[in-house]
Amino acid sequence: MTRASMWIHLGLCAMAMALAWRAAHTVRERTGPSSTTLLAAEAGDVASVDYTWDKGTTRVQRDGATLVVSVDRELPPGPAGKGDKKADNGDASKGAEANADAGATAAVEAAAAPAPTREQQRFPGGKPVGNAVKALEPLRSKRTLGVVDDARLTAMGLAKPARTLAVTTRSGRSLVLELGDASFGSQGRYARVAGEPVVHLIDAAVVAGFEGGVDALVDKQPLSAELEQVRGYALRAGDRAATFVHVAREQPSKRHFARRDDTSAKDEAATKLFGTLRNLRGTKLADAAVADAAGSVVAAFAVEASEPFLVEIVERGDGGGHLARVQPWTWELSTTPAKELLDDVDAVFAP
Repeated sequence: MTRASMWIHLGLCAMAMALAWRAAHTVRERTGPSSTTLLAAEAGDVASVDYTWDKGTTRVQRDGATLVVSVDRELPPGPAGKGDKKADNGDASKGAEANADAGATAAVEAAAAPAPTREQQRFPGGKPVGNAVKALEPLRSKRTLGVVDDARLTAMGLAKPARTLAVTTRSGRSLVLELGDASFGSQGRYARVAGEPVVHLIDAAVVAGFEGGVDALVDKQPLSAELEQVRGYALRAGDRAATFVHVAREQPSKRHFARRDDTSAKDEAATKLFGTLRNLRGTKLADAAVADAAGSVVAAFAVEASEPFLVEIVERGDGGGHLARVQPWTWELSTTPAKELLDDVDAVFAP
């Protein structure tokens, strides 16, 4: 072999090795873990979500800035009862006492309603719901695992999926997912697009934000707007009224409220009042009877945000305290936070 042919041979070998490495590298990229866009939706594009699992259904619909949730689910069993003690009638001297106890027990049992077995509620979605919807805008898989065999499908909970997720967007897109079990370490959920064999791993928040009842999926917070979105608010309490603007709202260290007619001076009382309103929490959603029997409005906050809304503090019809109302929702308030809010209202109008 001449020197020239040897160099040609070595060059060809090097080229062959480079091509082989590139081919192998390309195959690994195509078949290895990767992310796939399953739903190309922009922020705010999701119009509705229908989630079904073995215990019930959750429907989420966007109404302006509010995500309205309707849940119909089987309630988990409560703590086991201890059983009723039977009266001891063996001793005649205790007969009267036993009969009295038995009568009282019978009266209580007759008055008690059977424990509900299902929960059917409609309420504004809280942060878990909001986070789940954001995870869909867009929905990208954490990893796309390709087509797997039947044994792995069973292990992933996808052989007979117990959960489905149907999403519709304002722009007309739709997606139906079959959801399996959580992955090791609960880093995500296995999923497949209905009718397709490829398995994906998606964000666990998608399931966590839709599965549960009112206590798990609501924030119990009448004012839910993000602070940087609030441009100002108007306050009315009886015959007293004032209007405030949110100054430097996009700068957390500088933001504050000032009276609209003098934006150069920070209004400490107005700033504190809005903080109290924003942190206000209800104890629970009021039922229809309590909401319908509400009394007079004692303070009203017209909040200017991306979606303006009105928060009203009203007297309970039964004289038992106050309610917070953001149509169509009414929250029951405990005494201490309601008093703190109304004290802050008085401070705004103090001379």
